[in-house]
Amino acid sequence: MGLFSKNKKKAESDEAEILEASKEEKKKKLKSDKSIKPRAPKTMAPKRALRILFWTFCFFILIRGMVSFARGPQIIEKVTNVESNSPTISDSVKGFATDFATEYFTWNTTNANDRIDRISKFIINIDQDAGLKFFEVKGESRVLSAEIYDSKMIDPTHFDITTLVRREVEMSNTKAPLEIGTDSNVPTSAVAPTNSTSGKTIIKKTYMVVPVTLTDDGPLIETYPRFIGNQQKGASIDGNDSNIVSDKTLLSRGKELSESFLKTYLEGNVIQLKYYYSDNALSPDTLIPSDFTLDTVESITMYKVTEQDGMPDYYRIEASVIVKNDLGELFVNTWTLNATDTNGKFYVLSVGTHRLNEDQTPTNLPISSASPAPEPSSTSTPN
Repeated sequence: MGLFSKNKKKAESDEAEILEASKEEKKKKLKSDKSIKPRAPKTMAPKRALRILFWTFCFFILIRGMVSFARGPQIIEKVTNVESNSPTISDSVKGFATDFATEYFTWNTTNANDRIDRISKFIINIDQDAGLKFFEVKGESRVLSAEIYDSKMIDPTHFDITTLVRREVEMSNTKAPLEIGTDSNVPTSAVAPTNSTSGKTIIKKTYMVVPVTLTDDGPLIETYPRFIGNQQKGASIDGNDSNIVSDKTLLSRGKELSESFLKTYLEGNVIQLKYYYSDNALSPDTLIPSDFTLDTVESITMYKVTEQDGMPDYYRIEASVIVKNDLGELFVNTWTLNATDTNGKFYVLSVGTHRLNEDQTPTNLPISSASPAPEPSSTSTPN
């Protein structure tokens, strides 16, 4: 009995030791696991970052593709900026020149100092009259208008500004009047007669080049202005004399058409106007009557125009006419009629610059059974 009890205690002691050893081992394992867990996220972080970047890129590509699909094909227009080779001249420089030109040509013989004071605001290093021999002046000058006619840049600080000045000059006496030259825009007959006390009043037109120097403080004039001649007109390049019509019969018919058509056209009678057109569709549907009526057809010049690409030929009639308003005032006008010759009669295609349409073929022209145009008025016209 005692032996059995002793063995039992020993067995319980061994079992307790085993349990104690097992607990110690578990504690070691737990401590070991805790030491590993904090290092686990560091090894996964780079992979997770790469994965996020990859899916973000894929999402961006997907969204971009969806937007492009929704917008459809885009047309990119190439914009070409065309820059002028001419240098830009400031408006202040041009205004300075016109202001000077106005003061330069404004004077009164009874007050010479007034002009000197006005001119002094523009000039430097030249005489106080800016070149005008004031004591030789025999009348008064008033500027009607001063405009910019041309402008050139000599270098970044020097400019030649051409001004066009129209002025009224009143002579102090009639014994030595200022003769009207070719630069005057009023004929001699238009000058109003005056008595010997007030003298003559004429209109003068002058082109003056104003040399302007641009400084940091502003523009100024340090050399004398100069005068130039009128701009020469160009030569006409329109019309081919080889196609001019000299046949008297055609010219007579062209003048007859011009007189009848323009009289009706100025009256605004669209119903009667249809008789003169080669096709009713070419005639205007509405037409406002003019304040002028046709007086006479002075002369006409006719050209035969040969069209290309199979288009029918036509005649261009340039008519010089006199029109009259309700005050009885007469004015010369030039009208251009484009007409076709069909069965011995002229019919209008258009007024002014004309180009035939591709669908306007000779089949649109009137046939012999078409209603004739009204006869021209019995008013005689000059030959």
